[in-house]
Amino acid sequence: MEQPAFASGAVEASTSRAEGRVVLALTGELDLAAHDDLERYIAQLDAERPAVFLLDLRGLTFIDSSGIRLIVHQRERSAARGGRFVVVHGSAFIDRLLEISGVRDLLEIVDDPEAI
Repeated sequence: MEQPAFASGAVEASTSRAEGRVVLALTGELDLAAHDDLERYIAQLDAERPAVFLLDLRGLTFIDSSGIRLIVHQRERSAARGGRFVVVHGSAFIDRLLEISGVRDLLEIVDDPEAI
């Protein structure tokens, strides 16, 4: 079930839920301007304790260190409650930033969100 879009700064998000899974699809630019609002929104979604929290990065055009920190924080939150955190590949630029930062090795990354 698709939820109303979330928007803050230059990032927007849509949320869907199905079969114990929350899917958060981001579009635009994930940077410091959106960090606090998006962090609160993600925490609200995680409070539902989904078995799988899927973060779809395919619509992002930019991410900075605050966005990377947000991803790592959600990975930790999911792991702490025994949930699974999965990321859908973003653009080559986004994937490269995750690799350079060392975060890519910490994540379960998939090409197709339907495969989860």
